[in-house]
Amino acid sequence: MANATDPLRHVPASARDFRSVAASLTLKNDELYETLEHPETDTIESQLQADTLQFVLRVKRLGIRKAFTHYQADTTARAHNASAAAIFGGSKLIDDKHPKYKAVTAILSRARSLVKGYTYDDPSQAGSRLINQGRVADLVSELDMLYASLSDAVAELDADWSGIVEAQRVRRGDLFRESDYPASLSRCFDLSWSINPPPSVPNYLRQHHPEIYSRMNDQLSDRYRSVIDKFETDMVGGLDAIVSGLVSTLGNQLDGKSKRFDPSGVETLREFLQVFRNLNLRSHAELTTLCGDLEKLIDGIKPSDLRNDPSLVRSVSDSLGGLNNRVQSILVDLPSRKIR
Repeated sequence: MANATDPLRHVPASARDFRSVAASLTLKNDELYETLEHPETDTIESQLQADTLQFVLRVKRLGIRKAFTHYQADTTARAHNASAAAIFGGSKLIDDKHPKYKAVTAILSRARSLVKGYTYDDPSQAGSRLINQGRVADLVSELDMLYASLSDAVAELDADWSGIVEAQRVRRGDLFRESDYPASLSRCFDLSWSINPPPSVPNYLRQHHPEIYSRMNDQLSDRYRSVIDKFETDMVGGLDAIVSGLVSTLGNQLDGKSKRFDPSGVETLREFLQVFRNLNLRSHAELTTLCGDLEKLIDGIKPSDLRNDPSLVRSVSDSLGGLNNRVQSILVDLPSRKIR
């Protein structure tokens, strides 16, 4: 893994004033870029620009799938009396069900999920997300803990690595190649992240090139509008899947089709609503109201209550059915909201 003190890995732990960090990242050696335009905050787009920073998470992991070589494809084709051109595929270098490998990949998956819960997707730039400046310290703190856990998990996997490779030598037979396996895993897995100031239009353009300034501002506004549209689409789509699934689960329980209640739907909805509350841009009043009503409905309800109280199940099911209709209505209306 990369050195934890590498300044490129993430913003130094001592730099907790992220507004200052963002300012320090701005080019200051050229008068043209000394002063960047600070957006007016009279629209949701400009407010989003003023309140957020760019956040990029980088995940490095060992590749465990190997494509067939031409020789291997030819050999497989002859064994099946087929053309080598018709053979596609490969093999796994290691058993991805190995518990220590799964422990490592679970941490990487957790990091991705964590970042998604703190940030907005920026569809205009692959891999880039936006994070509210007030939440950066919390996210970095949690990622630091995950990084430490990853270091420990990789060390444990590395301790078993020679045995894993030897097992694959037997299992893969002629497909085994020593060169496919690194001697050590210390540099095969990593988490890193970077925090950058949001894109801005140089202020000097307003006076010297007003047409370019206006066009660039419009493009920037469109970019932030795409972030808002993506957020709304993802939230409504996720809500639709969760609520519809929960309505179906409760309905099956009432009909006697399911003898055992699965409480995961309620907890998933609760977690989803928490993420929405933390990220809510208040760009969609109806969606905000709907999520508030869902929170009120499940507030204080324990999975055991729904497992043991048929009258509560019926009441929650009926209420969820009505709320689900509202989700569907918002879902239908979303495309027309994007035509502005």
